[in-house]
Amino acid sequence: EGSASNFTVTPKFPNVPPPEALKDAVVLRKEALANGVHPKKLRAFNTERIAPRCEVRACDEDVYLRGSDGRTLKQYIWMRYQDPVDCADLSMIHSTLAYVSDLHLVMTGMLPYPHIEFKLHTSLDHSAWYHEFRFDVNEWILYEQECVAHSANRSLIHGRIWSRSGRLLMSTSQEGLIYPASKPLEKQKEVNVQGEKLNSKI
Repeated sequence: EGSASNFTVTPKFPNVPPPEALKDAVVLRKEALANGVHPKKLRAFNTERIAPRCEVRACDEDVYLRGSDGRTLKQYIWMRYQDPVDCADLSMIHSTLAYVSDLHLVMTGMLPYPHIEFKLHTSLDHSAWYHEFRFDVNEWILYEQECVAHSANRSLIHGRIWSRSGRLLMSTSQEGLIYPASKPLEKQKEVNVQGEKLNSKI
């Protein structure tokens, strides 16, 4: 760190709404379910279960919950780790940032698909590059994610993690394995109902 050059190059910080103007992802999901949306039609992961100590606020709530129908392959998500982290402990702040860097990338890899259900979506690998050595991981960070390619049920997603002050902290890359459901949810319900009727006659 001490012998490294002070010369830096950082891309322009995205123009997005602040986290205070957005709803928490857990609240968004619960509101959608309360309004009758089927859980399998929600693109957003259950953050309350997967990462309960990480607060998430999406800049485009509709894309976050339901996907983009292929209209956009990029999304911006504010994140904040809720347990205090000692910024003097470099290994802890680096580990915490690495932990949150794995969130929601596969979901972004699903953006090329229209509004359909999925039977499988999981990450195959994950790479991260630190651009800053010291930063405050307790603050809000902005995660810029983009699906840059998709073929053979695999999406390649690139990410950038920014501090709120506009410093590029990390770049990420992940390949996700994504399989759409063989039948739409409505068709699955129809088959199940027909099966129940058949069983009742036997």
